[in-house]
Amino acid sequence: MNLAELPLRVLLDTTVVQNLLVFGEYIFDNYLTEELGRKLNTLPIHLQDDIHALRNIFGPVTRSPVIPLISALSLYELSLTGNSEKRASLLDWGFELLDYSINVGEYDDRSSNTQHASEFDFLPDKNDRHLVRECIRAKCQALITMDYKTILRFRSLIEKEKVTVLSPSEWWAILRPWWSLWV
Repeated sequence: MNLAELPLRVLLDTTVVQNLLVFGEYIFDNYLTEELGRKLNTLPIHLQDDIHALRNIFGPVTRSPVIPLISALSLYELSLTGNSEKRASLLDWGFELLDYSINVGEYDDRSSNTQHASEFDFLPDKNDRHLVRECIRAKCQALITMDYKTILRFRSLIEKEKVTVLSPSEWWAILRPWWSLWV
């Protein structure tokens, strides 16, 4: 893969947004408290690897070319969080990311647009179908997800529609050889 093909403009799905908040101190500040370390260690290995990958990508890098976008649909999904305190934190974080996404430009969020309504009917969840279509509309080079039960399971079908689907670990494996250009 050459530099021009790197997936730098990406749509982060709700699972990634949630984990960016939950493990934010570790990901953004490289600070892992005992409590956060215990929480991280209770996750399955593949999710631990994803959290470490997010830290490598979003950690203290001053010139990162990564353009992470989120969909307004993610805000809706975050608003369904049962715990009111956690929901408030997630929504604050989600609005901050959405504000960034809108300010990047060239991003017209129209989650309700049904232009490609039947393209992703194989996905059991309506919100996942909208998220994949949102990735296309936002001209993202990849959809980054930690949803192993649905989106990553149906990856081969999604990718037939020219949407690259990656876990954070896979994304980091692609970016890593080039990362020294930006640190």
